[in-house]
Amino acid sequence: MSYSANEYQALCRKATRGAGLPWGYAEDAGFAARYLAEFGLDDGVSFSLLLDQFSPESVLIKALTLCDLERDFEAEIILDEIENPLFFLPFLTLALGGSKITLHVSWDGAEFVLDADHLWCAAYSKQDRAPQQRVVIKQCEALEIPAERKQFRLNIDALVMQRLQALAHMTYAPATEESRAAGAGAGLNDND
Repeated sequence: MSYSANEYQALCRKATRGAGLPWGYAEDAGFAARYLAEFGLDDGVSFSLLLDQFSPESVLIKALTLCDLERDFEAEIILDEIENPLFFLPFLTLALGGSKITLHVSWDGAEFVLDADHLWCAAYSKQDRAPQQRVVIKQCEALEIPAERKQFRLNIDALVMQRLQALAHMTYAPATEESRAAGAGAGLNDND
C-alpha cells in the first residue's frame, strides 16, 4: 500500500517515541525515515531495524553527533563499526545546510554523492544490510548528473507498517470514563 510522505513521517515519529526515545530523537528519526523512503532507499525495513536495535551506539546518535559538530568536511571522515549507515545520508544533507559542499559517502557495496539539495546513488542494494560497516565521508567535486527523484507516494512494507502502528499506539493515552466525561472524543453525547 502507498502512503503520503507526511503520513509516513508522522507515523515514524510516533513509533520512535513509542519505542522509548525522547521526542527530539523522534523528530529526527521521522525526518530521516521520510528522506530515505522518498528516494526509494528504504521501504521501512531499515527504519524498523533501527528502532529494534536502538542503543547509545545507534547510527541515529552517531549521525546526529557528527552533524552537531558542524564539521567543515575538509578532512576525510572514517567511521568504523556502523550499523545501518544509510541513516547518515539525511543528516549529512542537513549538516551541509546552504553550503556548496558536495560529499562522497561510501561503505561496502554502497556509494552516494550528496549536497544540500540533491542525492545521487551510484551503488546500493536494499537487500545488502551487513551488520557492521566502515563508512567513509569525504568532499568531492560537484557532479553534473541527474539527481535521484523524490517520490511523493511511498510504498512501505505492510509488516513494517503494522510494527510502526503498534509502536505509535503506545503514545496514545488510554480512554477512561473520566476522560470521556471531560470531553475527550465524543464524550458522553455521541450525536454523529
